[in-house]
Amino acid sequence: MYKIIVVEDNVRINRYISGILKKALPSDVNIESAFDGERALQMAKSGVDAVITDIRMPKMSGIELITEVKKMFPKVKIVIISAYEDFKVAQEAIALKVDQYLLKPFDDKKMIDIAKGLYTESMGRESDAIKQALLKTASGVMLQKEEQYTDIQCQVMLLRFGVFGTKGRLNAEEELRQYIESMQYHLDYVIFKMNYETFGIIFYRKRTEYLPNIQGLALGLINTLLKKYVMINVYLSKSYLDICETYPMILKSYQELSCLLVIGKSTLWEEDGYRQRIIPASQVERKLAEFKPILEKRMKAKNQQKMAEAIQGFFLKEGLEEYPAILIKRLVVGTAEKMLEVSKCMLDENILEVVEKELLDCYCVQDVIDAVIRIYQNIEKMNVNENGVSMKELSDRVLDYLKKHVYENVCLKDLVDEFHFSESYIVRVVSYHTGITPMKWSILLKVEEAKNMFRTNPSLKAAYVAEQLGFSDQRYFCKVFKNHEKMTISEYKKLCEERSDKE
Repeated sequence: MYKIIVVEDNVRINRYISGILKKALPSDVNIESAFDGERALQMAKSGVDAVITDIRMPKMSGIELITEVKKMFPKVKIVIISAYEDFKVAQEAIALKVDQYLLKPFDDKKMIDIAKGLYTESMGRESDAIKQALLKTASGVMLQKEEQYTDIQCQVMLLRFGVFGTKGRLNAEEELRQYIESMQYHLDYVIFKMNYETFGIIFYRKRTEYLPNIQGLALGLINTLLKKYVMINVYLSKSYLDICETYPMILKSYQELSCLLVIGKSTLWEEDGYRQRIIPASQVERKLAEFKPILEKRMKAKNQQKMAEAIQGFFLKEGLEEYPAILIKRLVVGTAEKMLEVSKCMLDENILEVVEKELLDCYCVQDVIDAVIRIYQNIEKMNVNENGVSMKELSDRVLDYLKKHVYENVCLKDLVDEFHFSESYIVRVVSYHTGITPMKWSILLKVEEAKNMFRTNPSLKAAYVAEQLGFSDQRYFCKVFKNHEKMTISEYKKLCEERSDKE
């Protein structure tokens, strides 16, 4: 509550000033009277926003009072009223950064205008401070229980545009602001962005003031914004939260709203009254396991029409209208993963990112089905290069080439010349299907061939075998052999001789 202390030793004048201020200022302004400086100082210790004081008073002068109050509350507003046109007093007042100086007899309207100006300025600063504190909570800063915020109460409203997201960046903040301010009654609020598709609004009032029921506002928002946006979901938190509790409530509201979103519906959810249908995530996994054999059969048949029919049949059968959107997304991700598994296809992008892109503009079940079909088509495209060769086929051809040229010093450039693909593509394809790079495969094949040569003729020199297999350096050949076989060439040759003697 805003507090003004009127300090004047003349009782009649004091009561007159207090009376006109009580009539002119809002009811939440507390106006107290003191008839000397010492009493005023005692009253100020519990907090004060403005002091209207005479200069010449018993026990403590106005200048002394101002000096002491300023020490306690540097931002306090000061108005001096005095019957003395004293230059020295004026100088002292300026030094103390007094806000206004009125001479007796003063004009009532002038006094009221000054008081209203001080109040409005202070309330503006207070409002800005509250908004900054609320924005801090919205951005993840946990506020401590601060004395200045104990009388502030809040209610959180989250608005989610779409279910899975929106392709374009929304500029809804100004529209939200215009709609709220068009209401019949004034509402104090702060708008913040959770992300580009979810906006939050914190409505707040002082504890002594009425915080209107914002359910009607939420319904109005849904009806208004649906004219521009396909889908909007709103979640209301419990009413009358302390400002320091807004951050955990925002997190809780966001999590619950994400779990409550249902495809094809715009809904108002309230923490005190919603009914949530719980579908366990394990059910999704079970359905995916049932769908996998169908995927395998249709994908092996290489019939896109049949595959599309299988996807359509599966998703329609599952009745997605009953699933929260978060589980539908998991179902789509799981389906995409199964398709990748069946096709033995590598994916350059994270599968979740692929799904996110496809689901952005999904507003009904059929949209989801179409998105899954597009994902399947993209997987098929990735699985076959522009020459009509599947990645698995390309990998097998590379390995076959390396086997046939095991006695040559094959490099990546040779593979590029042979298969007409970039080095990076060949490496990625072979690595995806075999787990190691083409050059590592080449080394493995050479080591195996060297073992065959030593088993056939243990007397062969390492230098000779190295040369035959395309190694330019004998020492490198010996090192490679030892790394793969965990024994030296000499030890391996000895082992071969021992086996030969036994036979």
